[in-house]
Amino acid sequence: MATKKESAGKGSTSKPRKPGRKPAKKAASSASKPPNSRSPLSTEQKKARALDGYVTFGTVTGACIAAGVDRKTWYNWVRDDETFAEHVASAKEQVADRLEQAAIERATAFIEPSDTLLIFLLKGLRREVYGDKREISGPDGGPIPISPVEKLSTQLSDIAKRRRAVGSAEQPEPEGG
Repeated sequence: MATKKESAGKGSTSKPRKPGRKPAKKAASSASKPPNSRSPLSTEQKKARALDGYVTFGTVTGACIAAGVDRKTWYNWVRDDETFAEHVASAKEQVADRLEQAAIERATAFIEPSDTLLIFLLKGLRREVYGDKREISGPDGGPIPISPVEKLSTQLSDIAKRRRAVGSAEQPEPEGG
């Protein structure tokens, strides 16, 4: 059995504790906190971090991770804070611009350009020239056919008008007028 001096010499720097006693708690100090542990952030600081995260990562999930909040909080902020919602709209535009720039670079790359990206970019930027054509007329450029329900509704309406007109002509004028 080792003596107190022998056990202290085997790498232990603390005093041996007496049987039946709990070890003493260390005093809390800022030095003992983990390096990422900071004082709690205000809601405005979290919102700012969330917006920065959104611009950086381009997703609500990325924004929430950056701010340390959940997605529900993000959507509550958007719903309840008009200024935050405006900042989110601006951040979305920044993300869209960055993605558009990346698409343009890939579509026009010297090595392996992407025809598909080029087509989508042209359709988006010059819809009137490159966009999908939509025919608003009927088949072969003719009139748009009326569905049977619409046709029946029109016929019933015409019949009701005629009945009212005939009914008012047949009714005698009130006497004593």
